[in-house]
Amino acid sequence: MILKNNNMILEDVIQKEFVIVHCSLKLFNENFKKNSEEEIVNYHDIMSKLENNDIYKNVPDRKIIEYYIIRKISNIIHSKKTSRIYYFLENLELDIIQSLKKVINQKTLKYKLLLIEDDDIDDIKQEFDTIEIVNLGNDKT
Repeated sequence: MILKNNNMILEDVIQKEFVIVHCSLKLFNENFKKNSEEEIVNYHDIMSKLENNDIYKNVPDRKIIEYYIIRKISNIIHSKKTSRIYYFLENLELDIIQSLKKVINQKTLKYKLLLIEDDDIDDIKQEFDTIEIVNLGNDKT
């Protein structure tokens, strides 16, 4: 919605959140599902999809997988219906996170780190607006 007020245009923009989730692939797949307001980006899923689409079932080159990830994230960011993107990341490495943010290049995104597995985050914590530690263990009482 665009509101005009005294020759100023105020745009009502949905604040999007880019959530990097650090956990095992199994936990990620069990707990994070696509819905009407949230999208899932998973390197392993994209790799499998590309591999299954290949007539020889070859594993695609890493650059091709990265291209598809970037394209998918870009499409999600420009979608009006999605407010949150969950991105599965096994290795919390500063260069991976910085490269991802550089490629996304969206100043309006809120970056959040969701830790499900304990890890040292001293070198990466400045890259996020919010850090949340969540217990998704199987301790059902």
